[in-house]
Amino acid sequence: MEVFNTTTLRKFVLGDIHGAFRALLQCLERSRFNLSKDLLIFLGDVCDRGPETVACIDQLLKTDHLIALVGNHDLWAKDWLAGNTYAEEVWFQNGGHATYESYTKNSNFKEIRERHLIEYYSKLLPYYKDDANRVFVHAGFDLDSSIEQTTDPDKYFWDRQLFKSAIHYHPMKKTFPEGDPYSEIYIGHSPTHRLAPHFDGSKPIKFCNVWCMDQGAGWGHKLSMMNIETKEVFQSDKVDQLYS
Repeated sequence: MEVFNTTTLRKFVLGDIHGAFRALLQCLERSRFNLSKDLLIFLGDVCDRGPETVACIDQLLKTDHLIALVGNHDLWAKDWLAGNTYAEEVWFQNGGHATYESYTKNSNFKEIRERHLIEYYSKLLPYYKDDANRVFVHAGFDLDSSIEQTTDPDKYFWDRQLFKSAIHYHPMKKTFPEGDPYSEIYIGHSPTHRLAPHFDGSKPIKFCNVWCMDQGAGWGHKLSMMNIETKEVFQSDKVDQLYS
């Protein structure tokens, strides 16, 4: 995605959508998001589990100032759209069949596939760092170095160590990376609804300097969107109710 001059924009971060188009619309409406004036940083996993991946991507592409990151589910979907089927069985076991149906039920599937590969999937970023030393990544990075120096790219899409370490070290107020911390880190990937009853994971929750933005929309819970500057949170209804 492009790098924007964000000094005059309202800035929002959005958690894992997982095909829940109705939830995405609610977050945009409740935040009064301006498609031409506001900045949206999406943390990845637009697809799988929910039924409307195609509509979700088409909606995101209406945003003039969009920074979208790669999630592990996006990698599976991109591979399939590009004609690679080696991971199809694993993908289907993890919600990929919903994405498959969202695409193939369209009579103009070939046109949609080519357009999404060019306009969306090819422009996804592994991470984003803004001018306020805030970092955005789907999953994690090397905790003993930095996001820029991470040697294993899979950590950007699959890692849960950052999430687990932030929870563990939160009482000690540790920050990441050690020695040269980022002002804030925003992640998806690890659903916080599973933290109950120890923590209220129904809304975005901050451990150390890490904001956890996946509230479990892919598991029937809520989709979250937050104003990065004011920390005002806008959430959808529970996805299992929206698609009941």
